[in-house]
Amino acid sequence: MLLETGGGLDIAAVDPRVRRIVDVKCPGSGEAEANRWENLLILTARDEVKFVLAGEADYLWARQVTQRHRLTERCPVHFSPVHGELDAADLAGAVARFGAAAQQAIEDAARELQELRRQAASSIVIPETGSAALKGVGGKGGIQLP
Repeated sequence: MLLETGGGLDIAAVDPRVRRIVDVKCPGSGEAEANRWENLLILTARDEVKFVLAGEADYLWARQVTQRHRLTERCPVHFSPVHGELDAADLAGAVARFGAAAQQAIEDAARELQELRRQAASSIVIPETGSAALKGVGGKGGIQLP
């Protein structure tokens, strides 16, 4: 079982059999102050960390957080671009300037994006309320089809 949560929610009480995916908010999101840094101290090899990057400054920040907390020694770390705001080529250029570990992170992010697209193609989004919600993004959840 997987649980993906924003970086501001406490994951300590989550059943240890659950794979926790912690979305650490970068400064470009405007939500970085909500991160619960204690979460990074209790991550295990079953867990994952995800950074969604709005630009090179977010990449440098995420890289620093990853190194400071030694995240890659404890769990997979994913970097992915904000859809529509950061061109994958720009992110790849930043990664190229920072070495092999960064290159691996961008390759992981590309695979993650490909998997998300596959999942989106097989999901049904349930609107929150009424037909007006159908005009926008829709509801908060999805039903995975086999």
